Amino acid sequence: MNRILSVLLVLGLIPSFFFGCSGDDGASGPVGPAGSPQPIKVLFAGADTEDGLKNFIAAAHAYGGFPMGSELEYFSIQSASPTLATLKEYDVVVVYTWYTSSAAAAVGNVLADYVDGGGKVVMLQATFSGTYALAGGRIMTGGYSPLQPAAAAGVAGNRSISQASLSYPLHPIFNGTDVRNLVFWSNANVSNPTLDPTATLIALDSAGANAIAINAEGNVMAFGVCGSTTAWDVATFPYAGILIANACLFLTGAF
Repeated sequence: MNRILSVLLVLGLIPSFFFGCSGDDGASGPVGPAGSPQPIKVLFAGADTEDGLKNFIAAAHAYGGFPMGSELEYFSIQSASPTLATLKEYDVVVVYTWYTSSAAAAVGNVLADYVDGGGKVVMLQATFSGTYALAGGRIMTGGYSPLQPAAAAGVAGNRSISQASLSYPLHPIFNGTDVRNLVFWSNANVSNPTLDPTATLIALDSAGANAIAINAEGNVMAFGVCGSTTAWDVATFPYAGILIANACLFLTGAF
């Protein structure tokens, strides 16, 4: 298993120069409630290279969305699945697929077992997208993943959260974000995932696709937000990482 401990966050040495906001257009929108988040332990399980996973961890620090003392670690699911015992070490697991996973069925099954035992899961966009979908295992069956795989949408360009689709007061996952400027990476290969009939939709995106949803049990949240959005450019996507961090905190009871 490949891991990296979140030393910067534990020590409180998050460099201020990471907090760029060039994605803003200068106008602010509403924000969610502050809540009282406590440190949590998060596993980023990604079908990605080790460098990609390390960048994900570094970016998670840079966004500053996790409380001081939180521990962020990673596991590559490109060709292997974590064990249930490993997953139980964490408060929440964030899963994404930037590459295909030859262990998709095993990963999907163990994630469902983890949820059945009280675990929380956040699923990101590429998990639902065509060739790269984590389409195997029980986590993708009804009642687990709120969003289901779909073919590539063929819609070019980045997307944002549709303000018109939001309910007010805002859902707590929008705490500390500016929904008017909440942009995330997307291109023609990204899918418009379908909504599981038992799930609750939280938001649409600017292309009219299902963007954020939660399952009926409240233990799995899914995003039409590409995982690499949170690892590439904090300045261009200043709120995407905070949104994912907030999802982890919400599922673990911080808000």
